[in-house]
Amino acid sequence: DNLEMLARQCEGTPAQPALEHARRCWEALDGALAPPRAGQEALPRIDALAGRLLDAAEQLTQSLQDASGRRALHIVNLCGRQRMRVQRIAKLGLLAALADQRASADAAAAETAALLGEFEVAQRELENTPLRSPEIREALAAIGDEWLRLLGGVRAVQTADGRRALVHASETLLERLDVLTAAYEHSLQVILG
Repeated sequence: DNLEMLARQCEGTPAQPALEHARRCWEALDGALAPPRAGQEALPRIDALAGRLLDAAEQLTQSLQDASGRRALHIVNLCGRQRMRVQRIAKLGLLAALADQRASADAAAAETAALLGEFEVAQRELENTPLRSPEIREALAAIGDEWLRLLGGVRAVQTADGRRALVHASETLLERLDVLTAAYEHSLQVILG
């Protein structure tokens, strides 16, 4: 739905090639997810396709931001990236728990460590932005609390309780990040009004 909406807005703009690339990546992933689905052996291919879509979405976001000429959109985009990081951390944790090869588990652990660091750096940037409202402060505090729960799930991902904690914390973080995004969008609308 988002790609369709963006297609109308990007037609004839410098962002159109990035949108078309994102659409092709989505179609490849969507096809891999369509029934009949293969078993666990298909996960690496699906993961690679999802990674390509993520890269294409990042390129599209940058193209849209460049075309808009509004640096203020950076904070909203940063919230969106935080959502993607949380989802990727949860996915990597669950895939690592399934991995039967040590090399796969080690690679997932290294990528997870990098994503954890990226999330924390971006979260500090969000916390240090001059945009402040009671809603923003409350959302940031809730994200901090849930982040600690997610870290506990990551550390205990080899146990059923750890996996449940990881999934629950990631879902709750997505909700909290949506609230934060809406609060930043509202503040930006007031400022740019």
